Amino acid sequence: YEVNRNIMDILYKKGDKLYVSKGGEVLHKRSIASGQLINAMAIAPLAADNNSPLLLIENNYLATADEKLVKERKYRELNQVGFKIERRNFFNIERFKLTTTILLVLLALFMTVRVFLTKKSFGLDL
Repeated sequence: YEVNRNIMDILYKKGDKLYVSKGGEVLHKRSIASGQLINAMAIAPLAADNNSPLLLIENNYLATADEKLVKERKYRELNQVGFKIERRNFFNIERFKLTTTILLVLLALFMTVRVFLTKKSFGLDL
C-alpha cells in the first residue's frame, strides 16, 4: 500500500478523479485474499483511460496516509470500486496503537513491581 502511494506521489501530481479499491486482506502476513483485488484489476483500464490514479487501500476506510494524499492532491471525485468507503471511527486501533502499547507496558511494569514488593513485605524470597 505504501508503494502504491509512492507511485501516485511521483506520477500523479494533480488530478480531479481518483479510483479507490481494496487491495485485498493480508492473511498470516503471507498471502492475500484475492476477492477485492479482482475489483482493482477490473477498474485499472478505466483509470488508465481517464489518466487517473488507482488507490489501493487495506481496510474499508482511508488510512491517515491515504487521507493526507487525497487532501494534498485535492481530488474532488472519489470513485469507490467493489465496496463502500466507511467513515473511520475515532476509537480506531490504528490511531491508538502506540498509546495502547505504552500503557500496557507501563501496566505490566507496575504489576511486576507491586508483586515484587508484596512478596518482599511478607518475607518471601524470590
